[in-house]
Amino acid sequence: VAGVGAGVGGFSAAAAAAAASSSPVSSHAGISASSASSCTTSLSRYDRAVRWYADTLMRTPVRVLVILLFVGYGVFSIVMEPKIVDGLPRTSLAPDDSFLKGYFEIFDETFEGQVGAEIELHYQGFDHSRPDKQARMLAGWGMYMGSPYMIPIAVKGGTDGATSPDNWLTATLAAGTALNLTVPCRDAPGVPAELCAAAAVPFAGVEPRLLTSSATFNASLDAAMAASSAVARQVYRRPSDGVVTSSWVTTRAVPVANNYPLQLKIYLETLVLDERINDELFTASGGGG
Repeated sequence: VAGVGAGVGGFSAAAAAAAASSSPVSSHAGISASSASSCTTSLSRYDRAVRWYADTLMRTPVRVLVILLFVGYGVFSIVMEPKIVDGLPRTSLAPDDSFLKGYFEIFDETFEGQVGAEIELHYQGFDHSRPDKQARMLAGWGMYMGSPYMIPIAVKGGTDGATSPDNWLTATLAAGTALNLTVPCRDAPGVPAELCAAAAVPFAGVEPRLLTSSATFNASLDAAMAASSAVARQVYRRPSDGVVTSSWVTTRAVPVANNYPLQLKIYLETLVLDERINDELFTASGGGG
């Protein structure tokens, strides 16, 4: 029994040794060692590259070259800045295969080459029936037509691409005059003489006639709306009492064709005019604009 046990014990020891020699643990240990070796090689290459880059960059000639490049770029930017022209062609904003490129080319070269853009001047936040507000709206319209970038009514009489003399306000005043409801501007209450002069600009210096009360204003507006459906689209009347609190009139800008810098100048001009109209005509008179 002891011999057998020894044999078994010997067999077990040999089997354990064989198993240990082919153990997965031993195999994994070999793989890990190989991975560590490759990582060490990669890291050493990376370290060498970084060390070479840092050493090269910190050399005095390289430092001087980098500084000179940045200084040269700065000088070039300063010299070229005055030569930059405002305005970017809209065709540059569309993909090469987009239908918009052809559309913009036709629109810019054909349509805007013959007729300028229509500029809308919006008024809101006040009772439009007040005679001083009527005069201020006309004066603001006149300030737009006094711009070199807008076409006044007098050039072509409102046809063939010029600013139209017809809008909801002129139609309302004309209807009021026909009904004998208007008075000369200087006779209207609360309208100073200098404001009447400014309101005369759209009419080649002829001072307009104004409506002096809400009743006469609404009656004239109703008559104008009955005569032309376009008038109703240019005003907003408060549903509760029919008071006009928002409206717009139009001017026509000069044709620009594909002159993109001129388009930008027209846009900037409208911003300046809007600010002037608010400051000079409405802010000091009780708001709105």
